[in-house]
Amino acid sequence: MIADKDRIVCVGSTLSTNLPTENPPPTAEGGSYVLVLDATTGEQIQFRYMYQCDMTGVAISGDGEILVSGIAFGEYPLPVSSDAADTTLAGDYEGFVARYGTDLSLKWLTYLGGSHTESAPTIQCHEPTNSIVVALGTLSEDMLVHGAGWPSAYHGGGDLYLCALSEDGRTILWGGYFGGSEWDYGNITIAFDDAENLIMSVTSQSLDLPISADALGTFPTDEWRHGYIASMAMDTRVLNSATYLPSNAIHEVLDFDLLDGSVVVVGKARTDYSTDYFTPTADAYDTTIEGFTEAFMLRFTNEVVVGLEQPSFETTVQLPRLIITWEATAAEHYEASVVRDAVSHLLPVTGDGSTQFCEDI
Repeated sequence: MIADKDRIVCVGSTLSTNLPTENPPPTAEGGSYVLVLDATTGEQIQFRYMYQCDMTGVAISGDGEILVSGIAFGEYPLPVSSDAADTTLAGDYEGFVARYGTDLSLKWLTYLGGSHTESAPTIQCHEPTNSIVVALGTLSEDMLVHGAGWPSAYHGGGDLYLCALSEDGRTILWGGYFGGSEWDYGNITIAFDDAENLIMSVTSQSLDLPISADALGTFPTDEWRHGYIASMAMDTRVLNSATYLPSNAIHEVLDFDLLDGSVVVVGKARTDYSTDYFTPTADAYDTTIEGFTEAFMLRFTNEVVVGLEQPSFETTVQLPRLIITWEATAAEHYEASVVRDAVSHLLPVTGDGSTQFCEDI
């Protein structure tokens, strides 16, 4: 879900056949939709359905058009443009990017994948370069690699693939793999900070992803799931800084958002595997670890990017029903609030800069 001053734009998947659209699905085999709501009244403005695909990412361009990313199911070709950057449906699950006009007419669609399987693309518009940046997970070893400023060959086990498309969907401007020796494409999120750095988060099983010399979290000691945050310069595609989340417990990054120049991470940790958890402060909303999984929230902050050089903060975030306070220093230890609720998204609301958590239903 994303919003501008007038609209709320949602994408989702459904098996329903009685949808409010001019192109209803012929059978209940599944598909996705773009839903546009009035930001003030919540009333439906527009609805567009696409058969046999799973839309997972959405962005709004500077001219108000809607970009979506998702996965196409191999048995049913999508309406790909004849001059698209990738016109071939090669794998069982193929990534795709589509651009809709302000009236939700389909302007173009391109596949984005290789000969194997892709998963869960996420998308952002980068207005300074008039490009569309996409991140997805892939098992394909034959994706296009060029123009990347980091070691961008396929590493194995399933990698994250990062690329930029031209605004007309005809050209992959640059692209490359990002990963380690194991699985690296869970819960992918990307965003741009004020310094035009691309911030990305991923849940990984690799023990050998690149990290900064002074990273808060060092290399994990087991091949379970671990959260990872990195920043790279958009002009050079060179990695600025990176860290694993500072805990050796099994944990995942579910989402992140930028708040006043810093990165706020929401995730979950397993409590039956390790006692190496984030340490909540004494005045945190929830200081106990008692469920099978525990949700948590961390905040990185720094003058440069993600907070990997002498990070330090002490902040209070007001939520609908609670207040959380946490702090962190690189030299000593990392403290974080542990939130019991099943929190999955941190979303900006209204124009006052406030934020709120939305629970999964």
